[in-house]
Amino acid sequence: MSLHLKVENLTMKYEGITILNEVNLEFPPGELTAIVGSNGSGKTTLLQGISGLKQIDSGQVLLNGQNIKNISRKNLARQIAVLSQREDLQLDLTVEELVWRGRHPHQGLFKRQDMKDRNAVDKAMEAANVRHFSNRSLTKLSEGERQRAWIALTLAQEPHILILDEPTNFLDLEHQVKILSLLEQLNRDNGISIVVVLHDLTLAGRFAKRIIGLNKGSIAFDGAPKDVLKREILEKVFSTSMIILEEPQTADPIPLPQINHEERN
Repeated sequence: MSLHLKVENLTMKYEGITILNEVNLEFPPGELTAIVGSNGSGKTTLLQGISGLKQIDSGQVLLNGQNIKNISRKNLARQIAVLSQREDLQLDLTVEELVWRGRHPHQGLFKRQDMKDRNAVDKAMEAANVRHFSNRSLTKLSEGERQRAWIALTLAQEPHILILDEPTNFLDLEHQVKILSLLEQLNRDNGISIVVVLHDLTLAGRFAKRIIGLNKGSIAFDGAPKDVLKREILEKVFSTSMIILEEPQTADPIPLPQINHEERN
């Protein structure tokens, strides 16, 4: 089943302050989209709005033409899985126990876990590469291992759309690449649509097919990395001088902040 997510005139406020202002976006099935922007630009609020986690002030979010406010929480969770910035890291659970929680949207009031649930959990752990430490406690895992465990939980929901808010936060470069490579593989092999907030523009350009830039609650740019990772565009959004290098083999853009060495000295 392919799901088309559409945002129409989305406005969201916090304590009377407008965080998102009449945002219009579409997320066709099968895309891997990165959302970037400065702190306070509205990235997390946008994810909360499109996933139904936070009430919107005006506008609407449509899932295959249906307003998500008319979809029950359980049914929505069967279609859209969300991984927030930081989950409760002190849960006294093993990895497998955590992943089983991803089956809750598929459970009825009196429904017992069955073979379909078991297969979904096994498949999720295999896809996230956590099976070999499935019996370990979350508190005993490295940051990268723990993040893969949480991703496995979202996969156990068997979603069509996966939304992640800074999943590489607090990770070293090696594990950032491993997490994004996992997401890229899930998008390519399983056809899961992925929307991910990232801070690193270079990694966004490397893994995403589309990058959306937010600035003060509005869409600043939206397009393929080679079309939007340009100096004049990024300088307006991030309010800092930029230089754009070129990856020798692929010619992909590599954006970097420009440092004034004279001022630094």
